[in-house]
Amino acid sequence: MNNLQVEIIKFFLKKGDVNDDDFHAFCEENGIDPHEAETEVYKMIGSFINAGNYKDLDFSTIDMNEFKMGIKFEMEEHTENILFASKIALDHLQEDSKYYTKLSEAKL
Repeated sequence: MNNLQVEIIKFFLKKGDVNDDDFHAFCEENGIDPHEAETEVYKMIGSFINAGNYKDLDFSTIDMNEFKMGIKFEMEEHTENILFASKIALDHLQEDSKYYTKLSEAKL
């Protein structure tokens, strides 16, 4: 991870919900070329999206109800970010296609 990526992550963590004007103001305040910064954001998002076990998952085999249960569970238990919750759920479903059904049955 390079210094620009670290600064961008710090900005997003501090600011939370960011719009384009916020991001460009951050770049201007820090003497960063906004186009270079946006390129780094796209690289970071691509790396994030491509990380995880689910990359090898055949999405046609995913039970959408199971996936929805997974997103709901992960958002209640681990994160408020739907993208993170989706990635976690897909990783679990890669391991076991009925992961969340079994989890809910085990809680009963």
